[in-house]
Amino acid sequence: MFHLYLRLFFTSILLLAVVTPSSAVPVRGESGEIILNVGSRVNSVAFSPDGTKVLTGSIEADLWDAATGNVIRAFREGGLAAAFSPDGTKVLTGSADKTAQLWDTATGNLIRAFSGHSDAVTSVAFSPDGTKVLTGSADKTVKLWDTAMGNVIRTFIGHSELVNSVVFSLDGTKVLTCGDYTLRLWDAATGNLIRTLETLWITSVAFSPDRTRVLFTGNCNFSAFLLDVETNQLVREFNDDLGEKSAVAFSPDGTQVLIGCWDTTELWDAATGNVIHTFTGHSANVSSVAFSPDGTKIVTGSLDGTARIWDISGVVTGVDNWELY
Repeated sequence: MFHLYLRLFFTSILLLAVVTPSSAVPVRGESGEIILNVGSRVNSVAFSPDGTKVLTGSIEADLWDAATGNVIRAFREGGLAAAFSPDGTKVLTGSADKTAQLWDTATGNLIRAFSGHSDAVTSVAFSPDGTKVLTGSADKTVKLWDTAMGNVIRTFIGHSELVNSVVFSLDGTKVLTCGDYTLRLWDAATGNLIRTLETLWITSVAFSPDRTRVLFTGNCNFSAFLLDVETNQLVREFNDDLGEKSAVAFSPDGTQVLIGCWDTTELWDAATGNVIHTFTGHSANVSSVAFSPDGTKIVTGSLDGTARIWDISGVVTGVDNWELY
């Protein structure tokens, strides 16, 4: 009888271990930021449209609870690039197997694969209405796809090296791509090249919310640059000589920009070009940055194998607010 009770006791412990959810207490860094232990270099980060989840691209793409730092699920076929659909119901990933994959966010099920590139898919994006997806590849091309059908609508050809970033304009009528030493603006409907800007080797690019300006940076450069899309004129240079700038993002209202710099991330005032705050904690280069939809949080991804979620509401207003996260 004693052995029976003992077996029941240990069985109950095992059941509790299986059904008890992960701890709701997040792992935090020295500045109060939530640490997501991805485990390998982070290639991309993004907030869900409602701001409650974070997507990281690495060896695989992982979905995280933004409040607790717990992993919700993994999308195991791709992690070179990852993006949420505009409504948050789907996830798009890019893979070294030459395909992009469309996933159901809620279930983690694979909906379809987009096959057609001849090398790794290094960047992905949804159109603003979610009906199309854009993929950039190490095969030097960019492809526009029908989200529902999975067929290629058109291919954009012109880059001489891998394409490391692709972005839609706010109305979905234009496509911005970067690779080699060029930024290229395309007409999404015709596939015609509108404009080419020759510049440094570009590693990260972002449209301003109104899509009138482009923020970009590249390897071996201590600056990020803000350009007027229509005139190709330099609007502002963000430079503090702290190190190479590696990743960029605009705040939702366009008033701040986020720039990765070595193992730190800097928040800048877009109008004045002044640094508002510097975030430290990573132990290797920051590879990707993003704002939450409401602009009160940021997420940073690094080659150190972690992503970090920071509350910036206090920083922006000038009040220390770390403990209120």
